Amino acid sequence: MSAPAPPDDLQLPFFAYGLLKPTELGYHHVAALVSTAETASTTGARLCIRDGLPLLLNEPHGRVHGALLTPTSGKKDPFYQAIRGFEPARQYQGFSPVEVVTARGRRAANTLWARRPDRGTEQFEGSSWSSVDDPLLTEALGVVRRDAERLLGDVAKDRGTAHSPAVRALLPTRGDLPAAVDNYGTGRRVHRRT
Repeated sequence: MSAPAPPDDLQLPFFAYGLLKPTELGYHHVAALVSTAETASTTGARLCIRDGLPLLLNEPHGRVHGALLTPTSGKKDPFYQAIRGFEPARQYQGFSPVEVVTARGRRAANTLWARRPDRGTEQFEGSSWSSVDDPLLTEALGVVRRDAERLLGDVAKDRGTAHSPAVRALLPTRGDLPAAVDNYGTGRRVHRRT
């Protein structure tokens, strides 16, 4: 998978409106490289959805809410490399500057704009996207777990090994699930700083 080209100005913070926001599942990819994360918004834009993920479009009267991620001093290159490694080039035109508003005022930031928004996108009726509202992520994880438990339980019964350590190892308890799944939708951070 190719990555978007790096931004022209690495000194600018990044405006995240999707999976890289602090409350989202992808934030752990950049968390150790972020010094501050602030609530932010930009005008002149709106969101659309492709493949279940938000993309930013030009819209003169629109507004999009997200987070302004400022990289740690001396970590700007790795910060943008992490973003580029996470975000697929096929979804984005590349990085472009945008003006955002935070509690501290207006600032310039880099963000990623939709590539070919006329292909495979659907309207998004809101100004702030969250994976918590995505049925694939909220309901499908429970269905997968239930089906895996049922399947592995049936296999264990057929073999008379329902309580064997090998079967128990395949059926982790909730406490054994990754923090990103355990904390999903709770608003708690899903990463650990090292």
